[in-house]
Amino acid sequence: MKKILFAVMAMVAIGLASCGNKAQQADAAAADSLANDSIALLTQGTIDQINDLVEKKDAPQLAELLGTVHVQVAEFVKKDPQQAAEYITMVQNFLKENAEKISAVVGENAAAKAAVEAITSVTPEAIINSVLDQMKAEEIVEEADAAQQAQ
Repeated sequence: MKKILFAVMAMVAIGLASCGNKAQQADAAAADSLANDSIALLTQGTIDQINDLVEKKDAPQLAELLGTVHVQVAEFVKKDPQQAAEYITMVQNFLKENAEKISAVVGENAAAKAAVEAITSVTPEAIINSVLDQMKAEEIVEEADAAQQAQ
């Protein structure tokens, strides 16, 4: 599923890149449209993967996939926090709508329970703020390391 998603996104990007005679505003609008489409595709891909793992009753893989949701959110936050909020909201809605199925699959798996809880128990804004705080902390550490190496 991931391969298909990335292939589609690459084809769209190549198609947009090959149209060099468009005005800057048209390019910006196309880029925004592509970004929104890629968010929708990626979100649907994530939801499809979650659904597949629920159907297979694979709690460890589900926990791992939900961990990658946080990584994806961090990538979206770097580009556009609004997109990150949309992504989180859509994933949260799916998890909440299918809570009974997911609970049955998760069962006693502590890692899977924690992963589901980490996504569903907080607001999208709280997740985004957490990611932003983490990015700031990493930036401070990098600056300190650079200053130490410069001495």
